[in-house]
Amino acid sequence: MTRSAVRKFLPALKLKLGTKALIGAALVIAMNTALVIGAGYWSLTSEFADRARRDIETNSRTLALAFAETYKDAKVTLKDGVVSRTEIPDIPELKDHAIVDRAVSYVGGNATLFVYDDAAGQFVRRSTNVKKENGERAVGTQLAADHPAQPVLRRGQAYQGPAVLFGKSFMTSYFPMVNPAGKVIGILYVGIPMAQLDAMLTQAIEAAAPDVWVSS
Repeated sequence: MTRSAVRKFLPALKLKLGTKALIGAALVIAMNTALVIGAGYWSLTSEFADRARRDIETNSRTLALAFAETYKDAKVTLKDGVVSRTEIPDIPELKDHAIVDRAVSYVGGNATLFVYDDAAGQFVRRSTNVKKENGERAVGTQLAADHPAQPVLRRGQAYQGPAVLFGKSFMTSYFPMVNPAGKVIGILYVGIPMAQLDAMLTQAIEAAAPDVWVSS
């Protein structure tokens, strides 16, 4: 290659190298930004999962204490502010929805008092503000046979997690009520709409977005 050809080639080579450097820098920035946004999203989702758990525990405690306040023979045991046992000799006749409505007025969401029907072998909603698809209270309906809480509750253990009720998704807590012999005779249920939790998470992510871009 002649000297004149080399002189003509060098500017083009420098331009190509400069372009590659710019592209490389842009890719590094993009990767760093993606990592920052991903870390921020993970942090927020983890934080909101913890918040949802705390909220559902608060709702469960509120319902349990409202039940015990109404029926003096009920005993509610708390451990570190979380319900650990609810005991009552027999589930009383539930003539209205005052307990579940009062609990929800304090903390939101929805609530149900289930009674175990020995004849049917099923948990039945006796007092509730959970609504069916037609908007009516779901009184008299059974806990679905395929509900993930079924085997857990029948072992006398609490269930906490997502569930679909009458076509809507909720973060839920089902806590067994037992008699002095330890037999499960009812359930205290509370739920928070997943749509509410999702909206709160989306709002938090959008609010944090400017900070993410600045830090990146």
